[in-house]
Amino acid sequence: STEYSSDEVSETTMTTPPELPAKKLSIAAGEMAIDEPALTELVEALGSNGFIAALNHFERDARSTLEQLKELTEAGDHAGLRKAAHRLKGLFLQFGAPEAGRLAAEAETSADEFLAGSIRSLAEFSAGAIPRVVNVSREIAARTNTGN
Repeated sequence: STEYSSDEVSETTMTTPPELPAKKLSIAAGEMAIDEPALTELVEALGSNGFIAALNHFERDARSTLEQLKELTEAGDHAGLRKAAHRLKGLFLQFGAPEAGRLAAEAETSADEFLAGSIRSLAEFSAGAIPRVVNVSREIAARTNTGN
């Protein structure tokens, strides 16, 4: 093991990773890959009516949680932000959006000094990801005939 004296170790400053502009995140979300086979299985398991009801629940919850991110950010509530990121992670993963789920997971586990940037990126990406999930899901439901 190597020993260092305090004179030999230089102090490094941690910086926030660069963030993508909101427009680029929104475009990326609008083009993100959706796990269509998983959504097709979900339509088949729930039936068309059940799937559309679940999709409506997803959209309502995701949009509500997105609004909560703004409020929690203004309040500086780190625990609340992590809970909201966790909720979005589950919603996105359940509806075949692994990229959005990964971004939410990163925000959920982000160190305090990076939390604001992670949440901002998550919110910007989610704004495009939610309609993408809804649109692709509706297309899949329309072409998957379950008879109900």
